[in-house]
Amino acid sequence: KKDWTLTQLHIVSCLHTSKNVNNSFLASRLHISKAAVSKAIQALLKHNIITVTKKPGNKKEIFYTLTESGKELAGLHERLHQKAKEQYKQLFNEFSIDELKTVTAFINLWIKHM
Repeated sequence: KKDWTLTQLHIVSCLHTSKNVNNSFLASRLHISKAAVSKAIQALLKHNIITVTKKPGNKKEIFYTLTESGKELAGLHERLHQKAKEQYKQLFNEFSIDELKTVTAFINLWIKHM
């Protein structure tokens, strides 16, 4: 069992939901550097989670696709996200609308001062 990083899991998720995914697409979508993408990609390739593909007639640009193991990992990642969303919903239900508005106002003000 591998301890996957969040970056690796988010790359797997992008590959599961998008087509024609390359380094530039991943860096833009995940708001990370191309170097961070390359590092994560190397680990995913090493563990047979993704494969490299090229479009016919374009030998320069490479794209990534999920292997069967990658598809299983993408499904697990999605289930974990759903579980987290349910936990957040339960947490939010512990507070009134007015209390949530106060927390939201605080966070927005805090972000402005960062």
